[in-house]
This record gives sequence, structure tokens and C-alpha cells, in this order.
Amino acid sequence: MQMESKYMALAVLLLVLGVATPIMLNLFWSTSPANLQTPKIQTKTATMHSLLEFYPIGANSFQSIEEVLRFVEERTSSKGYMGPPSYLVRGETQTIPATTAPATPEKTSQSPSTPSKTNVQVVGIDEPDIVKAYGDILAVASGSKVNIVSMREKRVVSVIDLAESNVYGLYLQGDKLVIISVYYTASSIRIQGSMGPEVPISAGTSNTSIYVYSLTTPAKPELLYSTYIYGMPMGSRLLNNTLYLVATLPLEVKLPVIDGQPLPPSSIAKIDPYANSYIVIVAMDIDTGKRTAFAFTSSPSTWMYMSRERLYLAVQRNIGEDSYRYFLNASLNYLPTEVKANISSLISMGQYMQALSELQKYLAALSYEKAEEIVKQVMEQLKPMTDKTYFYVFGIDGLRVSSLGKFEVDGNVLDQFSMEEVGDSFIVATTISRWQVYAQMGRVIEIVYRPCNTTMEIEIQTDGQTKIQVIRFNETQVTPAPSTHLVVYTVRIGESENALFIVDVKNLRIRSSLTGIAKGERIYSARLVGKTFYLVTYRQVDPLFAIDVSDPSKPSVLGYVKAPGFSEYLHPIDDKTLLGVGLTDDRKLKISLFDVSDPTNIKEKSTVTLDAWSNILSDHHAFTFDPSTGEVFIPIQSWKANSGGVLVLKIKGDSLEYVKLLEHNQALRTVYTETELYTVSTSQVRAYERQAYTLTAKIDLSAG
Repeated sequence: MQMESKYMALAVLLLVLGVATPIMLNLFWSTSPANLQTPKIQTKTATMHSLLEFYPIGANSFQSIEEVLRFVEERTSSKGYMGPPSYLVRGETQTIPATTAPATPEKTSQSPSTPSKTNVQVVGIDEPDIVKAYGDILAVASGSKVNIVSMREKRVVSVIDLAESNVYGLYLQGDKLVIISVYYTASSIRIQGSMGPEVPISAGTSNTSIYVYSLTTPAKPELLYSTYIYGMPMGSRLLNNTLYLVATLPLEVKLPVIDGQPLPPSSIAKIDPYANSYIVIVAMDIDTGKRTAFAFTSSPSTWMYMSRERLYLAVQRNIGEDSYRYFLNASLNYLPTEVKANISSLISMGQYMQALSELQKYLAALSYEKAEEIVKQVMEQLKPMTDKTYFYVFGIDGLRVSSLGKFEVDGNVLDQFSMEEVGDSFIVATTISRWQVYAQMGRVIEIVYRPCNTTMEIEIQTDGQTKIQVIRFNETQVTPAPSTHLVVYTVRIGESENALFIVDVKNLRIRSSLTGIAKGERIYSARLVGKTFYLVTYRQVDPLFAIDVSDPSKPSVLGYVKAPGFSEYLHPIDDKTLLGVGLTDDRKLKISLFDVSDPTNIKEKSTVTLDAWSNILSDHHAFTFDPSTGEVFIPIQSWKANSGGVLVLKIKGDSLEYVKLLEHNQALRTVYTETELYTVSTSQVRAYERQAYTLTAKIDLSAG
């Protein structure tokens, strides 16, 4: 404690002298990682954590805490939000214990060959997964625990237990293990910021934590840094040594919070004035522990895509809320001045339900015929609404994340593979549906309640004598006054269609588009290979489209092939071959090998079909391919056999060949080296000799 006090005193002196924050970092690293408490430092404006930086994010940022709170109040008041009962919490940094197995023996000079990496979309940009391998180490997440497995020793050497949290994803880079976890607050709390009001955190609010461990000694994981934010993680990437995490937080929390401190207003941007959430972006250097954070108002993001220079967040249009706004704005021309001003003000604050209530009050005061005529006239003005996806684009440079702007396209995005950045173009494929907004007037004329029995007995006792008296009810019905009700709703109209848009990343404007693809169908999978963008749509057959995007100003369909079923994941084998994993029409697992050497004449050359399911259909990280051998590893589960394992196939020329089923029930991932294979479930790792696929070891995991 005396040593720590000296450091704190020296820190204050350095700040008084104006010495830069990075010097502070070295002062606190001597704190034992097992009991890491991120210290606070005093700046001219706020008390912040020494490893955490905030910075302004442009003209859209809020100017004061009061402005942020006014915005939140306007957006949430119509929902009837009330702050939960609470107690005071003053920003504490979380730590988690590392429980370890007996010390590992000294390492020998012999080491296994380089293990395979997680299947990702963009080469060089890692994605979170429940299994990571590096060197001799295999890290496996299971519920709240992370098992550290030595592939050389074929045993678990340590277990990191996150107690009440569940692991969202892992990264393993060199001797650094990054754990992203989520837990839900058990009871309502309030967090007291250093320069603002208390922030209410209601029970059930998501809390996302990032932990960075050193695995220099795998038997004794050493916690180096930790940070936490309130919100649900929706995506993450690791580029070089910088981790990027995106989380969504409901506006009811009032202010985004990181490491127990509300973000300052200059680090919060009002990008979407009709938002119902915050999107929080945290960038963290896993080598130093430094991190930056900012947030912006938005609807929750659905997908993220990241290149080496830009981060894209896709947000889908809220059809329900937009339909209310659309109808209300159209009704303003039929309202008297005072009513119009009131409803217009509520619309501008995004309080649509309250605005609809005010409109209904006005209509209810009119005759039913007059109210019905107004609604009919408003309806005649309403044109169909189209699905839209809004993209928020950010520049990334290490810990610096800067807002570059936004753009929108028609339709909804299926997943991250529906978008890709190539050169100075961003390509996105969508499925477009159209909606008609309807409104109806309803009138309750009379409600009659008819009781089952119109009499009631009363028992009277006097001096031991009992007398029964019958009371009869003469009024047997209730007739309320007539009332008028307004109902606004949307209905999907016409057939869906698919489209491809090419956006100029420099000015975020649409360069070109290709619409009307496969009307009546929707996109099931997408993948860019070189200058060709492949789309799989489905309704009754499985068209695989090849779209030429070599000229960003003129995308064109080169060709397509139709086959039964549909592919939900596409993987490029080489520039002439594409592998699809999907389902047949009768819901069997189907692996297809496509010859795309001539995109104008695509051919399905070989298929493997089996009565099973694979988690590849919902998670591309489960797919493993060894390009050096042509082996494809697909985790499968047979419900009929109540068992599963990893299906090993081999690509030979234009054909798929069955090699082996490595039995391992509930297997989720496959990791390979030059000499071994590892199948992984949440409860066990199995090791196989690579050439003969002989089982050599079973390693039981500590389940969370």
C-alpha cells in the first residue's frame, strides 16, 4: 500500500506538471494482475481510468449531459419508462479468478506444427469464436469457463472461470488470450459518474466484459487488463493488436457506461434522431491495455463488416415505427392548427404512440362519419414502404475510430457475407420487401352484459334462527357511450426481390445497382470471389447466381445454375471451385461442389447428402478446410442416431469423396496441424492421428 501511495502521489505530480498520460501507464503495471484494479486519475474535466481515453467524434456529438438526457427523455417518455429501485455503485473494475491445474512440466524443444485458424471472412482480420488455437495451446470456451489445453501433453493445464458470466467469444494471438463475456445484472443499480447524474441500470441489463490474459505460462493464466461496458455485444474483430467491440444498449439506461464511468457528451453522437438504442464502440490495444470508447444513437445494429481501414454497421429499418411516423405526418394536413402543432411536436421527438393517442382523441370528438372520411383521405396519400438498411461507416486506425458518414440501400441484409469491400467500392446484396400502411376506424356502439343469474341469497341469523332472503337485480345490462378507435398497421404486398448495390467508399454514394434479381425469392447465402459476387436465392429451387462486379458502374448477371435445395454457406476453394453447405428440400444436409471456372455456365459437379444437421448452417466458424490436402471438415449431428461427429470429405478434381466420420457427439469445431486432428465439443477434445484418423486421446473439459 505504501508503494501504491507513492505511485499515486507521483501520478498527481506528473499531471500537475502536464506530463502525458502514457507515462501513467507504466506506473500502474506493477500492480499484481491477479488483483488488477484499474486506477483513476484526475484530469481537468473528469476522473477517468488511466488506460481509457475519450475523444470528440464530430459535429453530431452532444454538447452537454443535459442535452443527452433531454434526448433520452423525449425518446423514452412515451414508453412509460420509470427508473428502477437502486443502490449506488461507484465504477469498480471487475476481475475474475484463474483456477489452475498442477504446474506444467518444462517445455521441450519439440513443438507441434502450426494449428489451423478460425474460418473468417476477411484474411488477416480475426473474428471471435468459442475455440482458438495458437502454437501448442487450444483454448475452448464452455459456458462460463475457458479451458486451456496443451496439445502436446493432451490435457487441460488450466481453467479460467468467469463465474456468472458466459463467454461470447475468444481471441488467441501469441501468448495473449482475449475473452469477451456477457452477464446480466441480477438487480437494479445506479452508477454515479464523476461529472454527471446517476445512471440507472435495471435488472437484466447486459454487461459485456473484455479480459486480456497472458499465457506465457499456460498453467497459470495471468490477467493483464480488463474493461467492461453495459450493453449486448453484436460483433467484434481483431486487427493486428487492436480489438474492436460493438455493443447495443437501450436508451433507458440514459448514458453509455464503460469501466463504471458514463461517457462524456462529446463522445456521444446523435446520428439517428429517432433512435431507441445506443451503439457503443470500444477499441482496445491488447498489448498495452489502452482503450478508447464512444457511442451514437441508433436502432440496434444487425451485422458488422470490417476491412483494414473501415468499419461498417448495418441497421435495418423499423417498419412498425416508421409506419406510424408515415401515417402521422400524412394526417397533419387534416388537423386544426393547435392539434397539428401538438402532434407535430410529438412526432419530432419520436413519441409516436403518444401522437397516435392525441390523434385518436381528436377523431373521437368528431362524428364517426367525419373521422372515417379523414382516415380515408390520409390512406389515399400513403404509398408503399420499402425495406431499407442504413449503414454507418467509421474509419479505423488503431485506437482511433472516426465517423465517416452513412448511406442507405433498399432491402435487408442477410449476414456479413452479403457485404464486402473491394478497392474503393463496398458491395452489398439485399432482399427487398414492400409494405402498405393501413389505418382503420373502429366504433363500439353498445356492449350488453347479461348475467347468468339475476338473484342473490342473503342469510340472516337472529337468536339461532336462520332466515334466507332473496334479492333480485332488475338492471341487467350496461351500455357504454359510443367510442372511436384508430388502428394503424402494415401488410406485406407483392413479391420480394433481390438487389445488389455498389457504393463508392469515398463519398458513400451508390455508384450502381442491379435490381429485380429472382423475384419471389430471398437470399440464403452470398460470397465474393475475386471480381464475381455469388448469390444463392431460394423458394422452390436453388439458383446460384454469378454477378460480375469488375466494373463498379455496371454490375451484371453472368449466369446461374438451378439445383434442388439451397446453400446457406458458400466457401471459395479456389478461383474455379465453390463449395456450398445447405439443405435439400426435405431438410437433409447437402454439400455441393460448383464449377465456376466459367461464371456464364456454372455447374454443380458433385454433391454429398445425408440425413443430418450441421452448425455450419448458422455459424461459418464451424467450417474447416485444409487447402493443402483438399480435406473438408464438417461437424454434423444425426437426430435419428442421437449422435454425431465430424464428417471428413476430400475434394479431388470435380468430385467430393467421403473419407471418414470422426465420431464425437455434439462436436462443434475442428482444428488441424500437419500431423494431428482435433475435434472439439464443449465437454471434450478428441485428438486423432492425421493420416490414418486414429483416435489417440480424449481430453475431458471443465464445463461451465
